[in-house]
Amino acid sequence: MIGRETVEVFPREEDDPATDRNGKPRWRFPEVGTPVRGCAFSEGASDEPLEVGRNATISDAQLLAPVGTAVSEHDRVRARGRMYEVDGQPQEWRSRTMSRRPGLVVNLNRVEG
Repeated sequence: MIGRETVEVFPREEDDPATDRNGKPRWRFPEVGTPVRGCAFSEGASDEPLEVGRNATISDAQLLAPVGTAVSEHDRVRARGRMYEVDGQPQEWRSRTMSRRPGLVVNLNRVEG
């Protein structure tokens, strides 16, 4: 166990019909996520880019999840009541001083507005 937080993972699924009008796959996310216990979660920096006609906030976060957690770069994660997009491929967290594999590092981001 890395931490004491429980998050929910929402894996991206292919929707029906299988393609949109441009021939690209349609994707959806389940309404109920898969709980993952024993995580650590850290909210990072946020940014408010200046764009005319837009009031946006972009927030970064990092999730440390147990080894074997099923999460990919296409998924969403709900942590502390907020929904995040997985940013890039999750990476296995390794230490040169320990033989065990403590878990996965999952970078997250959230855009509002």
